[in-house]
Amino acid sequence: MLHRQLCSVRNIILAAFLLSAVSGATATWDHAHGDAANRGFVNVDTAPAANDLVRVADLGSFAIGAGPVIAADGTVYLGNRAGLLKAFAPDGTLKWTRDTPGHEIVASPVIGADGSIYVIGARTVRDHRGGQVVTRNELTLYRFTSTAAMLWAAPFPEGTLTPAQFGTGVTSAAPNIWRSGATEVILVPVLHRSYNGHVISIVAFSTGGGVLFNQPVTTVDYGDITGGASVGETLCGIFFFLPPCFLEETVPIPEPNELPPEVNPPMPSVALFTSIGNEPFVVVADNYQNIVGYTFSPEAGFQENFRKHITNDERGISMSSPVMLGDGHSVVRGNSDSQGWVLFAGPHPVDWTEVVVPHTGTTPTITGDGKIVMVDRAGGVTLVSTYPNVGVVDPHIPLASESIAPAAASRTHIFVSGVDKLYTIDAASLQVVEEFLWEGGGLSSPAISADGRVYALAGDTLYGFPAPPSRCPPGSLCPGTVRPPIAPASARP
Repeated sequence: MLHRQLCSVRNIILAAFLLSAVSGATATWDHAHGDAANRGFVNVDTAPAANDLVRVADLGSFAIGAGPVIAADGTVYLGNRAGLLKAFAPDGTLKWTRDTPGHEIVASPVIGADGSIYVIGARTVRDHRGGQVVTRNELTLYRFTSTAAMLWAAPFPEGTLTPAQFGTGVTSAAPNIWRSGATEVILVPVLHRSYNGHVISIVAFSTGGGVLFNQPVTTVDYGDITGGASVGETLCGIFFFLPPCFLEETVPIPEPNELPPEVNPPMPSVALFTSIGNEPFVVVADNYQNIVGYTFSPEAGFQENFRKHITNDERGISMSSPVMLGDGHSVVRGNSDSQGWVLFAGPHPVDWTEVVVPHTGTTPTITGDGKIVMVDRAGGVTLVSTYPNVGVVDPHIPLASESIAPAAASRTHIFVSGVDKLYTIDAASLQVVEEFLWEGGGLSSPAISADGRVYALAGDTLYGFPAPPSRCPPGSLCPGTVRPPIAPASARP
């Protein structure tokens, strides 16, 4: 079913890359998937998540994937469906709460270099203009300071290729931040709907709240599939990352270790990568048929660098957020109805063959030695190697709890959020060393702080687990720790 077609690769020089799969990995989990490259890895030691020291309950409901992020000072941020952004001290003490009036927060926040918190609010309104009732979707990007001041609330733009009456789009993708020196740009993928299709775009905001660019990525035409249904009904039936439809038939009640069948992963976020030549790339999976890469600058905007076509299935396949390896390969999870794949794309010009894995709903995670971690929806972990044996699948690690949450990896452990358990896997032996019982997990990634604390969300409760008693300085290797080197690009197939 899958095939590879590299459409347009610029003449970029990547042979000088000497970066490991996690080179430059930050010790601050300030993005939804750890860092701007979405690697889900923090270069610190951790302890198994056995006894929680922090337990903050009654936090409300959360959008799927909207887990915690952590600032450099250890402050933990969460945004819920009631539109409340909450800041907690490392010990779980509430520092402050701010509202996004009339909106629900649809994804994890992202933290800027100055400590600013950016979060997306969404709402749906009925537009009665023109004698016809139209459901209008509206998105707003908020910026707060670390001391709870709201600096601005910037509306998203209407689609450039779609009717304005439908609003400013829908998204469940977490925002990402492109950085170059002191300049930052906030990037958010958005779906703008049309009468019989949709357009995936990337919206770029300045730190002042202005819209810099609204870049169309992929246009999809559904054909004549509505059968007279309204646009709202069509959206309800097609886009898995939107709230589920109300069904007339009875939905089976899931077991304590099972996810509800209608629960699906959020819309993919962008991933960012900067080469040794400091040429920045923005990579996006359009959740349909393509993985697309752009070079980007605040002056020139987006310039398409490659477009890898994944499938000819008119329905497309669901995709995760891209994850960037240190050599310039992007990694994406792809799913059909019954099959999962690890998919590879650019900006690295050398193509890699997709790898078949169990059906999965998660964004990949990269371990300290460069393995790709895929969490199976049905319960379990699959690890795929990169160098020197690209695509080799390690023995499967069975788990007894369903999950669509990406794993979180430290130097010493891999943490997997299941519905009824938080699992700790030893990174060296790949054995489960701890199972922490809880309820309502499996929907968002755990997060790891710079001092090795682990935070995770299950149901309406934030859990925090202590750092190891003896730690190495953040960002450094412990004495005696050796990370396997990654071969330079010139030595790879």
